[in-house]
Amino acid sequence: MLWVILLSGQDQSLRLQNIQNNLDNLAVENNGLSETLNLDITAGSLSLSNFLLALAEVHQLNLNVDPGLQGTTIVNNFAEVKVSDLLLFLCKEYDLGIDFTGNILSI
Repeated sequence: MLWVILLSGQDQSLRLQNIQNNLDNLAVENNGLSETLNLDITAGSLSLSNFLLALAEVHQLNLNVDPGLQGTTIVNNFAEVKVSDLLLFLCKEYDLGIDFTGNILSI
């Protein structure tokens, strides 16, 4: 049982490391990923999909957001964080994945 838990944790770390590597590589061509978060959202909470779409618009990212994320609520309290770090955090926190197709990110 412990072996299965350890492998699961390693899979999670490897998954997040792969996402981080892809984000770092893409950030070379897409400055939006290296920018500091620049969202002025006054709502206390909003859907994760709306948050990601606003992030994409402000930082000129090509995001395809799964409609299933509409039901997930996020309370926004992020400041002085790099966009790529925020995306990695959201992947970890909400068990999301990112599929990369050129400079299009599908979450």
